[in-house]
Amino acid sequence: MAVLVEAITVVIRRDALDAKFPGGFTAFKQQAPFLVSRDTLVTDGELVGISFMIPADVQCFCDDMGRIGFSSPGEPVDLVVVDQHAGPTVPCE
Repeated sequence: MAVLVEAITVVIRRDALDAKFPGGFTAFKQQAPFLVSRDTLVTDGELVGISFMIPADVQCFCDDMGRIGFSSPGEPVDLVVVDQHAGPTVPCE
């Protein structure tokens, strides 16, 4: 499992997207607001990475994901925030 981490990347388990996001991964790709540029989304089939440049955008995205049942970045079960220079913002596997 590996996805490219650029700037600030939210890494999400693909199986969690299929289970928790309404319509699964396919709907996620179509509905997510960050997809103005499809280059911000990467996947290896098991993990999905979405890169952001602005920390406030990361917070808004994580808040939105939390409202539909994903764990918060402080509890990396479904997703974790990873900084390209510092690594994961919280310990995770």
